[in-house]
Amino acid sequence: MQHTITDFEIGIDKLDVRQFSALTPSSLSGVIQQQGSDTLITLDAHDTLLLKNAFAANVHASDFIVHS
Repeated sequence: MQHTITDFEIGIDKLDVRQFSALTPSSLSGVIQQQGSDTLITLDAHDTLLLKNAFAANVHASDFIVHS
């Protein structure tokens, strides 16, 4: 399922992805990609997040809350 976030503010908002235990701070760079003017984040084989009007190069591990 693709979830779309239209008002994500890089550096201010946090994406809580703790339910996806395979995601770690070091693995996040491999799941973030630019898609036009948006950023697509692949969480697993079935789930993605689309950050509207956000540039992938600006999305960092500090923008996520991951499973510890």
